[in-house]
Amino acid sequence: MSFALAGIQAGRSADVPLAFLVAVTDLIPLIGATLGAVICIAVALFATRLWPTTVLVLVFFVVYQQIENYLIAPRIMRGPVRLRAGAVLLAA
Repeated sequence: MSFALAGIQAGRSADVPLAFLVAVTDLIPLIGATLGAVICIAVALFATRLWPTTVLVLVFFVVYQQIENYLIAPRIMRGPVRLRAGAVLLAA
């Protein structure tokens, strides 16, 4: 997070380091995606104004996690466990 904030203050974009950080934290089961989102939201909050940038980052991560959890994951997991998508959702 400090690397991204230092890059923003130096006039550079922190998109790539933050995207890499989210990709790495997304590998942590159960809390990884939320942890990556919290870090990105914190960087946006400290580096920019609350409106619109930080709010848009928050909205993006909420929508992203909803799509991943309720549309993509059940379709991927129903094959290996041989269950319907609704059963996979209820199991999670």
